[in-house]
Amino acid sequence: MPDVVISKKYNTPLVLFIVGLILTGIGMQFPSVRLLLTDIGSAGYIGAFLAGILYGTAFTSSLATVILFKLSHDMNPVWAALIAGLGTGLYDFAVFALFKRQQHHGMIGALRDKIRYHTGALPQWLTNMLGLIVIASPLPDELSAGLLSFTIPKAWQFALISWLANTLGAFFIISMGR
Repeated sequence: MPDVVISKKYNTPLVLFIVGLILTGIGMQFPSVRLLLTDIGSAGYIGAFLAGILYGTAFTSSLATVILFKLSHDMNPVWAALIAGLGTGLYDFAVFALFKRQQHHGMIGALRDKIRYHTGALPQWLTNMLGLIVIASPLPDELSAGLLSFTIPKAWQFALISWLANTLGAFFIISMGR
């Protein structure tokens, strides 16, 4: 099997995040998009869960941030953050499981080796802390979940840490929206 070359020119999750920001900004100019976000934002805890899932992906994290802002006016911020954190945690866990299962093969194995080469001088606790900060923020979670799959050995540990970090991030956004 030929080696997979990782592009040095583009950081795909970052590009998707920027494109998502631009499209969210453009979409917010249309009343139908604002109405859709309001509908999701007024769907209660189901809307919080959906916003949480969208919060984890590079392309839709800015859209989810807008929905979480909308949720802040109608819901208990603690419950909304807990449920949004669950949605994002489930998405992150799926990414974590994919990386964990495939970390010795193809592009993911090459990425793991590259990350270990570049972060070899960093202590593991610092690598984990950086990954958790990115997971808690509206930045794309894909790279952090992948990075943490190389440093956190147990799936349940990642699931708990991801849920807590995402809940804190969602709570911060919801609190800012109040």
